[in-house]
Amino acid sequence: MDEYFVKLNTVSKCVPALKSLIPMLEYKLVYGQNNAANLNEEVLKNDEKIYGLIKRFNVDKESKISIFKVTPNSCYNWHTDGIRCAALNMLLAGYDSMALMGRKDGIFFRDVERVPYEPDRYVLLNTSINHSVYNFAEDRYLLSLGIPMEFSYQEVANYIKENEL
Repeated sequence: MDEYFVKLNTVSKCVPALKSLIPMLEYKLVYGQNNAANLNEEVLKNDEKIYGLIKRFNVDKESKISIFKVTPNSCYNWHTDGIRCAALNMLLAGYDSMALMGRKDGIFFRDVERVPYEPDRYVLLNTSINHSVYNFAEDRYLLSLGIPMEFSYQEVANYIKENEL
């Protein structure tokens, strides 16, 4: 398993419902740079295996299921997440963008890899690794399920493998 991310084989059945919510959600500024809207876990019930992961890792607690909005021609700078050990993400719109992960080395980032987002598929990110987002032509919407710090990225990655997600 990759130390940066794990691509899931699961194809989401919830994408049409999630995309229909995008224009109706109220986005609030979080982390000083992102706009986010919190969701109830019920919106993901049709993704049975993902819903099982939500329950197993307490993702439904404390509004850890969100849609993040990044405006066009913007960058969310290199950072790590101090409030979650991992994030299960799915890009919903804004494919003219890229998310990168890499290791900080002085003023440089080395061993940089692009997160391989594909339509209707989830990617587990190790959010203790530096990552950034570069968005270009249109609004970028990302479903993000935050895994609480009481767990580890490796625990979630193992669960994904064991349950063939």
